[in-house]
Amino acid sequence: PPSPLLPFFLFLSPPLTSTLLPFSNMLSLLFLTTVFSPAFCLEELSLTLHGSGTTNPSKLLWHAGALFEEWSKIPLHLTYRAVGSSTGRAEFVAGVNDYAASELPLPEDVYNEVTQGGTVQILHVPMALGTVSFFHSLPIPADTQLNLTAAVAARLFTRNITSWSDQAVLDLNPALAATDTASLPPVTIVHRVFGSSSTYLTSEFLTAAAPDEWTLRSASGASVAATLEWPEDTTGAEGSGGVTSVIQTVPGALGYIDSGHGLAFQLSEVAVQNADGNFLTSSQADVGSAADSAALPESPADSWHAVTLVNQAGPSAWPMTTFTYLLLNASQTFRQEAGEQ
Repeated sequence: PPSPLLPFFLFLSPPLTSTLLPFSNMLSLLFLTTVFSPAFCLEELSLTLHGSGTTNPSKLLWHAGALFEEWSKIPLHLTYRAVGSSTGRAEFVAGVNDYAASELPLPEDVYNEVTQGGTVQILHVPMALGTVSFFHSLPIPADTQLNLTAAVAARLFTRNITSWSDQAVLDLNPALAATDTASLPPVTIVHRVFGSSSTYLTSEFLTAAAPDEWTLRSASGASVAATLEWPEDTTGAEGSGGVTSVIQTVPGALGYIDSGHGLAFQLSEVAVQNADGNFLTSSQADVGSAADSAALPESPADSWHAVTLVNQAGPSAWPMTTFTYLLLNASQTFRQEAGEQ
């Protein structure tokens, strides 16, 4: 059966196609790696593609989808549900969606299962670099930077530190120590519920940089996971928007969010100590440098389960950096649909 993807790419007008390709090479892979039969009628062809996954680059995906719908010379409908990396990835594996976007590559065992020993090609296409940051709502001047090491952050998230006036926090923040620390609100930890790539990236960083202090675990006992068992006196929130809402409304809150989302809402970002010992925010960092030294597979068709950009060395490297992957089937013939579908 003909692919529902390749015609979508081919029937963009040439000027727009040339503009689109520099935007991301992943788009060409998305459409050019599928099987296409020439026996179709353009006038009768219409395409609907469904995707789901991470919330972090959802605005990018919605914008790109809207442009494709506008530029396409055939009737085209694209959907993307921002439901979290874990859900999107699970739906992709189950065949519920046509593609997924995730900061989490497929685990090795899942990759081996869905590729059926190499008879089916599943692609991990890095489409963007993303970062996660810590944001806070301490009532301090906007130009006062809050510094945290991985060890102190881990103690805060695990509730081993519950006061912003704790000496471990003040030692890193002389400007905070010079204020009336008795008036500081207590620490409120806000975290994602359900499976979240932001939770995974945060736990991966704290496991790598502060393994003794990071004591939270998943239900299966893993220190790095998309879902963790949080202390009862923490606050769970759904999606980046939910975490943002808590930080905006609760003084003294600390949470982790996609950096761009938090900055767009003008939240106060924590300066985190990177692997070289420098305190910086994501907007001060060279985000791309994390990918410079990372070991990458030779092909999008390989397993990417071991790829990590977390806590890479470099004076301006950001310690919580990740790829956002498009998860794709190299051939759409698996859909087993006849005719123009």
